[in-house]
Amino acid sequence: MGGDSKTGRRQRKNKTVRGTKKKAQKVMLEMVKKFENGKFIEPEDISVQEYLKKWLKEYAKNNVSDRTFIDYESITKNHLLPFLGKLKLSEIQERHIIKYQNSKLKNGRLDGTGRLSKRSVQYHHRILSQALKHAVYPYRLIEKIHVEILKLLLLNSLIYILYHIKKQINY
Repeated sequence: MGGDSKTGRRQRKNKTVRGTKKKAQKVMLEMVKKFENGKFIEPEDISVQEYLKKWLKEYAKNNVSDRTFIDYESITKNHLLPFLGKLKLSEIQERHIIKYQNSKLKNGRLDGTGRLSKRSVQYHHRILSQALKHAVYPYRLIEKIHVEILKLLLLNSLIYILYHIKKQINY
């Protein structure tokens, strides 16, 4: 995967593949193609907590209004990080988001007195969705977001929009 500029030695990348030799060769060819096309992303061992803090500081602070940033920061600090923060960014899956959503719908209030509204949980998902999309591009910390996660996040956003349209029509 190229030479080290300091030592001149060849750099090697290792990846364990469970299965057949043919499967391992296929994975190796994909890695070489990505490297040659400049699309190889070195997996980082960054946690969701580290990434969300970085995203808030580097992206959200400069691209949303001050009030929106305060909301993003509060939701991230008080809700997203305690529940999802210890996961590795590259390991987040649909089941983690569903578990988070169900938890907040059952007992999500910070004072412990009850649940959050569907609208609030959908707002949390919109923030998480934006952050995960930026982890793919421009940060390039993860290669792609699982299709199921995007579907879930987009579905929640669509439900949120339809709810408000229906609410406006009924007034």
